[in-house]
Amino acid sequence: MLEHPSLRLRQWSKSADTEGEPTWLRLIADADGRRLGAVRLRGVPASSWFFWLRSARLDVVETDDDSELMQMRQSWSLFNVWELSDAEDMHVGSVYARTLISSLGDCLAYVQRGERGDVRIVDPTGIEIAVIRACESDSVELTFHGAQTANPFLRMMLLACAIAMNPSPDSM
Repeated sequence: MLEHPSLRLRQWSKSADTEGEPTWLRLIADADGRRLGAVRLRGVPASSWFFWLRSARLDVVETDDDSELMQMRQSWSLFNVWELSDAEDMHVGSVYARTLISSLGDCLAYVQRGERGDVRIVDPTGIEIAVIRACESDSVELTFHGAQTANPFLRMMLLACAIAMNPSPDSM
């Protein structure tokens, strides 16, 4: 999935897992609309103001065999922080509202929100490495730029940033 130059994230839809438990899915497709994977939220999203007290977990899977690509866990804190782990549960980094931080504590990128709702993600020197923008009424597109985005862990961080902007069905 991460090898594609751009990814489209659809809106959340409700389904059920194999045990009949409620599951929310957010499909991920390539620029041509071919399904590449999904973001999965299990359970029922809370609509009360206590929701911010619980820890949320999102699983990102690839379509071929539903193999896990990464996990996102929302930390309980005053700040909206998502901790990102790869499929082997190794910490990749943290996604803050305006900053992406590596597992070593290095700043990887800054998030800059535009007036029209588009989002530019720039490296610490100010070079654009990704753009997130609405492309249809039901999806956003994440487009990777530059040679440094060949790093799959940076691409995971950029995808996590795009997901974190609409992390649950209640945030729509």
